[in-house]
Amino acid sequence: MSIPDQYIDILIFVVFLFLNVVVGWRYRGKTKSFKEYAIGDKKFSTATLTATLVATCMSGSLFFVSFENTYTRGFYYLLASLIGGSAGLLITGRVIGPRMGRFLDKVSIPEVLGHVYGRSVQLIAGISCVVLSIGYIAVQFKIMSHILSIVFQHESPLLVVIAATIVTLYSLSGGVKAVTFTDILQVFTFGTLLPVLALAIWNRLPDTGQVAHMLNTNPTFSLKEIVKWSPELSGMLTLMIYYTIPELAPELFQRMAMAKDTTQVKHSMTWTAFICLGLKLCIAWVAILLLTDQPGLAAQEVVPYMVNTHLDVGLKGLLCVGVIALAMSTADSTINSTAVIISNDILPPLKLQREGSLRTAKLATLFLGGFAVLLALYIKTFLDIISHCDRAMLFAIFGFQTSRRVVLMAMGAGFVTVTICLIISRNVDSFFPGMLVNLVVMLGSHYLLKEKGGWQPLDPASPLALERLARKKVWKRRWNTIKTLRLSTYLQQNLPAHEGFYAFFGLYTVAAIYIAFYFMDSRTANTYKTLYTGIYHTVLPVTTALLTFSLWPTRVKKSKFMVYFWPLSVGGLLFFVGFLLTIMSDFHHVQMMILMINLLIAVLLLQWPLALFLAFLGTLGAVFFFTWQTDTVFSLQKLELLQFRTTYGLLLFTSLLIVLFRSKAAYRQLAKSYEQLKVDKKASKKTFVEALHHKEVLLQGIQMDKLDALHTIKQMQQQLNDDLNDAQTKEQLDHFKKKLQTTSEKLDRLVDHVSQVLQQTQNYMRVEVDTVALSELLDNVFSVVMQQEGTLMQQILTYQKSTHRILQVDVPKIKKLFVEGLYYAWRHKQATVPVLLNIDDTLLGYPITSIKNYVKKVQALRIVITTAKTVPEKKKLYMGSMDKGTIRLPKASDDLPITENQQIVDAHYGVSALLENEQGITQIYVVPVRVREVRPQVMDLPHNTTVEVSDTIDPTEEALVEKVQQIGMINMSLFQKAIQLTKQYHAGVTRKSGEPFYLHPIAVASILLDYTQDQDTLLAALLHDIVEDTKFPLARVALHFNTDVSKIVDGVTRLDNRLKSFKRIQLSMDENIRQLLAIKDERILYVKLADRLHNMRTIRAKSPMSQQKTARETLLFYVPIAEKLDLAGIAEELRRLCDAVLHNPDQVV
Repeated sequence: MSIPDQYIDILIFVVFLFLNVVVGWRYRGKTKSFKEYAIGDKKFSTATLTATLVATCMSGSLFFVSFENTYTRGFYYLLASLIGGSAGLLITGRVIGPRMGRFLDKVSIPEVLGHVYGRSVQLIAGISCVVLSIGYIAVQFKIMSHILSIVFQHESPLLVVIAATIVTLYSLSGGVKAVTFTDILQVFTFGTLLPVLALAIWNRLPDTGQVAHMLNTNPTFSLKEIVKWSPELSGMLTLMIYYTIPELAPELFQRMAMAKDTTQVKHSMTWTAFICLGLKLCIAWVAILLLTDQPGLAAQEVVPYMVNTHLDVGLKGLLCVGVIALAMSTADSTINSTAVIISNDILPPLKLQREGSLRTAKLATLFLGGFAVLLALYIKTFLDIISHCDRAMLFAIFGFQTSRRVVLMAMGAGFVTVTICLIISRNVDSFFPGMLVNLVVMLGSHYLLKEKGGWQPLDPASPLALERLARKKVWKRRWNTIKTLRLSTYLQQNLPAHEGFYAFFGLYTVAAIYIAFYFMDSRTANTYKTLYTGIYHTVLPVTTALLTFSLWPTRVKKSKFMVYFWPLSVGGLLFFVGFLLTIMSDFHHVQMMILMINLLIAVLLLQWPLALFLAFLGTLGAVFFFTWQTDTVFSLQKLELLQFRTTYGLLLFTSLLIVLFRSKAAYRQLAKSYEQLKVDKKASKKTFVEALHHKEVLLQGIQMDKLDALHTIKQMQQQLNDDLNDAQTKEQLDHFKKKLQTTSEKLDRLVDHVSQVLQQTQNYMRVEVDTVALSELLDNVFSVVMQQEGTLMQQILTYQKSTHRILQVDVPKIKKLFVEGLYYAWRHKQATVPVLLNIDDTLLGYPITSIKNYVKKVQALRIVITTAKTVPEKKKLYMGSMDKGTIRLPKASDDLPITENQQIVDAHYGVSALLENEQGITQIYVVPVRVREVRPQVMDLPHNTTVEVSDTIDPTEEALVEKVQQIGMINMSLFQKAIQLTKQYHAGVTRKSGEPFYLHPIAVASILLDYTQDQDTLLAALLHDIVEDTKFPLARVALHFNTDVSKIVDGVTRLDNRLKSFKRIQLSMDENIRQLLAIKDERILYVKLADRLHNMRTIRAKSPMSQQKTARETLLFYVPIAEKLDLAGIAEELRRLCDAVLHNPDQVV
């Protein structure tokens, strides 16, 4: 028993309805709140959001309008619909979308207007939207009835009621989630139908060449005809403007409000515009095929003719469900958005309920579905009512605000204008008059009534401002890339990573070209014998060279020759030769397929911009070369043959290209991540190695100092015990107390040294200081951010207020501070909140212990990274802490970037803070503009764990030792120890004069020996540069010798040292002079004067300018000090040397 044909189509229709029920029920979810019912949880992917937007925009009525008007009006309608419709959606997505950031938390247009203008405007806008939407829903239900009557040739109200009931029920049950996922099913259904429909009609055409003939002969499809001025052209332009002007329908706004942020709105609307363009082109293609088959039909006869003539059993059912899918997808979106408006924007202003609720939204859904069905079944025509509340909405989006009465006046004027137009004549298009009156009344009354508001400036923290800033940075970076582009460097990046690629490419080229030769007939080969032979003799040596690449000399492989040979080979063989063979074969389908594959191979082997450039250049060169060689003009008529021959080739090419570009995009992302990981790993290894060396040096130092100090203390303890046992007189007890105090000081210095070592193990970080432009640094930071996470780049709002152009810092570390700080803020912010990056100028202060009541102040940069709306108030002076670390221990792995950033700031002698409150998270980093103003270079000297000291004794050293031994008042063991430490820590270093550096402190001690025999002063003279120029800390001086020696060394050095901290502060020349004038201990002045005297004796090694500066300083400060101390010999020699430098530079020895 056979099943009647009509039952098969009905079965398809029933199955489709059943699938909608299943999908709607499956994805209804558990709605927790009214807002989630209205716009979901904002976790929809861009693809899902795009699908529901396409379903909303592509209505059932649009199918009939597009289909019938393309058939009857041709390009007059098609161009207006394609260009205007696509432009309207793109404007909505790319112009309006980025400005909607502050409205994305609203559920409807009336709620936005109510937020801006009050409850009365919200109520009127809500009523206007509901009236418009009910008619629109009824139109979609009417479309269902219409397509069912065409397909089944029987108009059954029951089927329409069933379909409308299903739409209403799943809209009611799951809200926007159920609607969204049924939209995906419906878009997929209609998108699948169109190609099948086109193929069915194409196969029934007796001659497919009629399509091209019809397009060439039909005046409505002739561009030459339609550009002539006529009423049809005027109508087309009017329609194009109508489609281009963006109109925010309630259901469209609701779909846009489902997005996470404005970026997702922009991307999803852009995809929607192109997908809708493709669907409209498919509809137009089906209409063109029908026009080719049967011209002259009336508009209302087109769809019935297609169904009865071209559609078999089953295909009719597919057409039915496809059109109904469009109608249902638009109807469910409109029902859901309108129910939300009733519950949220009409009932609360009427004080029938306090706020929007799920219960009233679901009841409103039932009411809307039922009322729209009644309209669809019993009313034949509908009033063309157009809501003008979206004009006020668009004004608000673009930053125009006015008073409530102005908005009400504009909405009323627009409604009255539309009503008058409809009463006068149904043929009058009421859209333009209503829109024009609405705009004129709103703007005119606002300025005539002198209302507050008007056009508001763009908020710098708005998503649109952030996007503009990000776009500006991207273009700036692209321009910098173009300016710094070097052709050889760029081509070097396109060389294959493995030598095997050369051989594989040569093998492919041989196969492709000889396949082309195989399919070329003998007549063509004879006709183009010169070209045929030339290709053969050119390709053979090039491919042979590629196949034998592994045998090439290494010097040639690595030469610049390969940088140019490789892209020229690819472009020449694949495109120049490939397109020559295509022309010669008269665009044979095999050669076309090879050419398409050639392009894919090129994109695989090279970066796609270079591949496309070579394809264009090779193709163009082939055309000109063919024309020149054969003396024939390349006829454009061949393109007609080319269009048909490349159809399936293009399908193959595009499908493979999608896969290729997706994989290449993923590969590029992985490659960027891998490169960044390599950089991070290299930096981590370097830091680890430095940490190991630092640890080794610290352990060796503390082990040696510990043993030395403990041995000394043990000896002193034994001596103290003996002295205590022998003490009988007051003098003996005083001597015992003095030794006890010395021992106590020794222990104190040991404790200080251990404290310094502990600080170093916790906080030390070596910096490699370099200079960098602040703008260049920020560009590099944004480049890294863009490569790793483009979304973050669009959400950074930068305020660069610093006047400093050049920084002297550890560039990689500060760059890392910026990047990690931005990522930390991005990971801990809310979705719609931007990341503020503020850079301004401030001061850093450091108390100098050697200068009473003095604070060293340096220029500094304050970097603030915050998710709060405002930046914390800037202090005039930030005090740097030298005595204790302020590093925050991470509570979790997410806090590691903050800890590392604080270490970086601490290494730059800066200040950092992390503020967390309800407003957001704020990171504050203050670093010196020139770090060497405070952090001396000695802090970053490389660690040498093994230092070899020469056993040879210089005559200067030998003379000093003999002179000291003759005096007999100095502990020779301590003296020799001081000499050995000086030689050990200054080993390998020379002065500008070329002599070993350790001879300088020996010379200073020799000078002092003529004026004093004080042991501590002489020891300090030998050690006076060891703290300033090496890693030897001041605390170790006290451990090895005594506190007096360490005090003298500290007073002589040009650094501010702390016994409680391992950090040292660099002093400027002026600060050194202030320190010099504040010295009270004559022993320090003795060492200073002897040091200056030896420097003046060897001043010739300096530049003339430096010599004169040093001489003037010496005359001004050092000579008076020498005279005050009655050191006449030093004063006289200093004056003589200074006079020689200033007045007789040629006599300087």
